[in-house]
Amino acid sequence: MSIIRLIRLILDNKTWLILFPLALAAGVFYMTRKQDNNYKASTLIYTGLASGYTIESEGSGKSDYSSINNAFDNLINTIKARTTIEEVGLRLLASHLMLRYPDNAIANEVTFQRLHEALPDSLVKRLVDYNSVDNTIRNLNNYIILPNNLVSLNLLIPDASIYGLKGITRSLVVQREGSSDMVKIAYESNDAAVTKNTLVLISDVFMNKHKELKVSETGNVVSYFEEQLQKASEKLYSSEDNLKDFSTKNKIVNFEEQSKYVAEQDNLVEQEIQKEKADLEAAKATFKNLNNRLSLRQDVALKNEKLADLRDSLSVYNSRLTLLEFNPDANKESIRNLKSIITKLENKTKSDISDIYDINNSKNGVPNQMLFTDWIQSFIDIDKSEAKLLILSDVKRNAERYTNQFAPLGASLSKLEREISVAEKEYLEILHGLNVSKLREQNLLMSSHLKVIDPPKYPAEPEDSKRLLLVAISYILGMVLVIFVIIAREFFDGSMKNPARAVEEVGLPFIGALPFYQPRKKSINYEKMESQLLNQLMTAITIETDYSVNNNLIVICSNRPKEGKSYLASKLAEKLEASICTSMWIHPHEKQPEDYAFNYTVTSNFVHARNIEDLGLRRDPGSVNYVFLELPALFDNPTPTRLIANAKMIVYLVDATRSWKPADKFILDNLRKIAGDKIVLFVNKVKYDQLEDLIGELPRKRSWFRRKIKNIIA
Repeated sequence: MSIIRLIRLILDNKTWLILFPLALAAGVFYMTRKQDNNYKASTLIYTGLASGYTIESEGSGKSDYSSINNAFDNLINTIKARTTIEEVGLRLLASHLMLRYPDNAIANEVTFQRLHEALPDSLVKRLVDYNSVDNTIRNLNNYIILPNNLVSLNLLIPDASIYGLKGITRSLVVQREGSSDMVKIAYESNDAAVTKNTLVLISDVFMNKHKELKVSETGNVVSYFEEQLQKASEKLYSSEDNLKDFSTKNKIVNFEEQSKYVAEQDNLVEQEIQKEKADLEAAKATFKNLNNRLSLRQDVALKNEKLADLRDSLSVYNSRLTLLEFNPDANKESIRNLKSIITKLENKTKSDISDIYDINNSKNGVPNQMLFTDWIQSFIDIDKSEAKLLILSDVKRNAERYTNQFAPLGASLSKLEREISVAEKEYLEILHGLNVSKLREQNLLMSSHLKVIDPPKYPAEPEDSKRLLLVAISYILGMVLVIFVIIAREFFDGSMKNPARAVEEVGLPFIGALPFYQPRKKSINYEKMESQLLNQLMTAITIETDYSVNNNLIVICSNRPKEGKSYLASKLAEKLEASICTSMWIHPHEKQPEDYAFNYTVTSNFVHARNIEDLGLRRDPGSVNYVFLELPALFDNPTPTRLIANAKMIVYLVDATRSWKPADKFILDNLRKIAGDKIVLFVNKVKYDQLEDLIGELPRKRSWFRRKIKNIIA
């Protein structure tokens, strides 16, 4: 759609474009005649979400803008939450119900009167506790849960109520102040006191809810970690007690050191045994050799009672010495004393054996005294080694028994220590989680500390009335709505409208058109426009036919009745009569206009005629150049196939104000089978502004301004 076409459509509907917006604006003006004055106030709250310091800040200058925006969204949604608004409404209602008389600081006279009109006095007395706001709120909460209660029906549910969810939300504006830490809350109502008190209540209620939400975020987590820490602690203590009991029962102080000591002692005893065995064998060999060389009767010496006692004493003391030497806790002074005693006994034994025998020389000529000294020493060494071996064997057996007893304790001890290690790690992990949760909890408590920077003030002056703005908006909206309807009608209009669309819909060659007469368009010169179009049509007909030949049959037809066939034929015949050609108009009407001599009546069965001569005319048409034969509507009558086949041209007329239907196409297809390519399209009742492409500038009266503009352009 072109701009010119849009402007013409708007001008064609200018009456609606003027009257409808005026009516809409007048209606809005009338409905807002009793509009109350509105009072607006605001409060500013510091949140610290963007730049405030917290425990987790750690001096970092980086900001997570996504998290900050999310935090502000949570904060704003908390303010607008249903539970927050409902609690504010109930608190405000409770404060108003406790008034015995209007108070401009709480509720003006109008608000007070509306409240007591909505609730009977008996119900007010039942709900209100004049000594406690909390009790009044509790009574309201208990009452509004009842079905069909008056408080909900009259005060909380209505959209315009200052106590209801919808009423408060509609007048509440919450937004972040730019990119700062501030949140601005604005509220508007018809009572200045209500405006201020509502803002105060909103600030108090939402701050408490925000703090509760922040604490609850980590409260459950902290409780969970504390409970798990208690269990882990008990488990750790139990594992430690098990290890303590096990160590006490098995006398384990340090298992690694003790096991190492046992192994070392066992190895030391084994080495000592091997050494003593070697010393014993050496002593026995020496003793045997010396005994053979000296030829002593050792049995006499050995069987001596005094000597036997000395040997027994030496054996006992050597055993004691051996035990003390393998005892790491033995007193060194005792060892020295034992060694001294053993030395004295050995010397005593040597002296006693020497006294028993008086020996001077050996058999081999070696001095006997010298060999005898070695013999005595070997004799003493044998006793000493045998005593030590006896004790060492006992020590070995005790060490093996202790090793066999101590070795299995390692696995059990490792298991207990592993249990303690696992329990300790679990305890430390839970303790770490608890510390992190407590840190997070404390951080949230710090970050949830909101502060009112700019408390709401009592609005002394009402806001400027929006009545004129509403009237202006309604007028503009009315104009837009009318223009929208005009464009929508044009867009969804299924009629053929103009010749171009008719050609596209019908699919026939175009030959001409006539305008649709609109009496209101007095500025349009329809006669001149019609004359121009008929001249074009007449020229097209004379080009397509030989006007010098008589009886050129032109058939004018249409699918539907009253589409303008008679008007077209009469005007065309009249136009041709005024020129050099003669014409004749034949149509099926009973009554003929008497002012046209070329109109003739035909018989009612003319449609069955084969040619012009069979039409039953009162006058021979052979003296005319063109014969215009108007057929009745093709929808309602059979088609004269012979006449159409013999015609020079078939003018198929369509009405531009109607749409093209499949039934029209079916009739046209049958007609084309008869007439072939002799059918041309004529479009009737075309709006004047759709004919500009055919006749150029429309013939109309121009205003003084437009004539001046046209002259300037020319």
